[in-house]
Amino acid sequence: MNFKFDEFVKYVHEIYAADFSLEEVKEILFLEEDGYNKSVPDSPQKRLLLRRIILEGKKNEDTTFKYDRPLYSGVSMWVADNLKGKSTIFKAIGFALTGRDKFTPLVKTWLKYIALEFSIKDAVYSVVLNLTGAQLKAAVYSSAIDSLAGEEPLRSFKSKDGLADFMQELFFEEFDYYPIKRVQASQPSINLSDADLTWVSYYSSIYHQSKDYGNLDIGNQHAMVFQMLLGLEYTFSIHALEAKAKKAEREWSLKTEQEKNQSITVEDLQKMQNDLIATNEQILKLRTNTEKKAIEAIEERLHSFQQSRETTRKEKMDGEDRLYQMKTAFNSSQVEIKEKQDLIQHSTREINKLRKLIVEYQDYIDSGIFFNNLEVTECPHCDHEVDKDKRLLEKESKICMLCDHEMTAQVNDIEIWQLRIQEAKQEIERNRLLSETENQVLINIEQKVKINDKKFASLENEVLKLENVLENLDKSIKEAEGHRNQLRATIEGDYFSKFENLLEQKIKTENQIAVAEKQATLRLDNKLKRKAELLRTGHELMLKSRKKLGQATLFQLEEIMLNQLHSLGLSSYTRVVINPDNFIIHYHQGNVVNNFNDISEGEQLRAKLALYLSLIELDLEKGVGRHPRLIILDSPTKEEADIHFVEGLKKTLLHIEEKFGEQVQVMVGTANRELASIIKSAEKLDVSESGQFVF
Repeated sequence: MNFKFDEFVKYVHEIYAADFSLEEVKEILFLEEDGYNKSVPDSPQKRLLLRRIILEGKKNEDTTFKYDRPLYSGVSMWVADNLKGKSTIFKAIGFALTGRDKFTPLVKTWLKYIALEFSIKDAVYSVVLNLTGAQLKAAVYSSAIDSLAGEEPLRSFKSKDGLADFMQELFFEEFDYYPIKRVQASQPSINLSDADLTWVSYYSSIYHQSKDYGNLDIGNQHAMVFQMLLGLEYTFSIHALEAKAKKAEREWSLKTEQEKNQSITVEDLQKMQNDLIATNEQILKLRTNTEKKAIEAIEERLHSFQQSRETTRKEKMDGEDRLYQMKTAFNSSQVEIKEKQDLIQHSTREINKLRKLIVEYQDYIDSGIFFNNLEVTECPHCDHEVDKDKRLLEKESKICMLCDHEMTAQVNDIEIWQLRIQEAKQEIERNRLLSETENQVLINIEQKVKINDKKFASLENEVLKLENVLENLDKSIKEAEGHRNQLRATIEGDYFSKFENLLEQKIKTENQIAVAEKQATLRLDNKLKRKAELLRTGHELMLKSRKKLGQATLFQLEEIMLNQLHSLGLSSYTRVVINPDNFIIHYHQGNVVNNFNDISEGEQLRAKLALYLSLIELDLEKGVGRHPRLIILDSPTKEEADIHFVEGLKKTLLHIEEKFGEQVQVMVGTANRELASIIKSAEKLDVSESGQFVF
């Protein structure tokens, strides 16, 4: 259902009608890109499924490696000692999906190639990263890895930022994500920033490292990401209005502070006004000087001359620039004319040469093509030269001059010469058309050159006139300066320095009085303040609307989370409550209410998994939300985990496999070999021996 923006504007206008017109309220509350309808709760019904990962590289001069593994729905696990490559696989996946490189410096020297195949609903994609050079070479394809041969990529990249931008566009479009506007609290400026909540922020709800398990925050913006994953209505408009309100509040605060710093007492104001009166009296006395008035007239005339000179100088420079450009264009035209003439002459020579060939070819045909391709010029018996008349007689009589046998024409030879004549005629026609085309171009260029020659001559004349004007102006300025200097020499004392100082003092005092009078009225501009209040009112109204519309969704999520906690072995929890204002989750255990940080370390990971599994289940069963249904757990047991935590995690992973199966993908990397027992499918388990690297 579309948001009724006009009704919203009318409602807010009724509150602020004394300060703003209806159109002003509409302009203040307007959000670009249909912002009030951007957030919808309906799920896009899509999931992100990783299908295959390939890593290639070289650990030292002799040891190369290639790790190629298919990936599956449900729970998959990598079991290996710490620092043996599990995290590298997950970081390679993150690099391919986000364009952000989280590798350690040592691993960066190893890896040379990464390929990741994944699907979103029915669409299959492959990301290929070539790390062999100093510059990243990356490409994204719309096909599986095995089908890349000869396939053109959707896009190629030479930087991480380019890849990151493309992957953000892809996932934002597929999952209906968008950047949320916000104002940095620490920013000294008042400019909006919408670059913080990106695809990388949303990816933090997928990839979880051991350092994250004691913290429920999603990235750096828990509440914002939570709202996006839930798909709550009006999320975009709420944050956009809040950002605009903060900007207006900041502007108001800066202006108020500035005016306070400039405040002046009534006594100071009176003193400045008295000083201004005294200064004006001194200026009036100085202006009664007769020589001064004459100098002022000369100064005005001199100023006029100088302005005219500056204007004329600029006109002359512009004219000279245009002359240079026209001269350059003329030279280019001459080169082009020479090229066209050469081309036409070449075509004419080719035509003449081809016409001669046609005559020769026809002569061969007319005289009959006999077995005389090898023309005899010397007698093979006595080495004497064969008379030319004998050769002509041979062609006419068709009787061989050597053996007196009659010669028979070769049909094939006639066809060959006829074909050559046809080819020569075609080449003549091609050269003729080329010559005609180039000749027309040549005519056009020459006409254009003639026109430009006239313009050049006219402009050159104008520049010459401007040069004469400049000479006359320089002469007039020199004469005026000389006259002024003579008059100045006749004035006694330091009149001019006094006059300049008095004018400077007068301007300074007038400015100070203007500020002081503004402060003395104690009337600050309240419209900016009211604008901030109006935006806050709009923001609060949108919050109330979302709170009402999203109440059912939050209640459903709370019920699903409680059931998930019980399924994960946390049966002591009796209720889950999500604060609709700040989205902090409260966990009830009887009469005791805990925040996430209050929960024991052994239960925090399961509580965190319960949140994400509940978001996925809300999407699957209620059609609400947009979590990608992919979870990566890197070292979930950590080294200090006790046996109760490990048993709880085993039950959690078994629960995920049994309840969600093919609907989600959970990837676990652990050094705890006891966890491997829960994986029943060999293809989903990768176990490395103690001390051995995964790849």
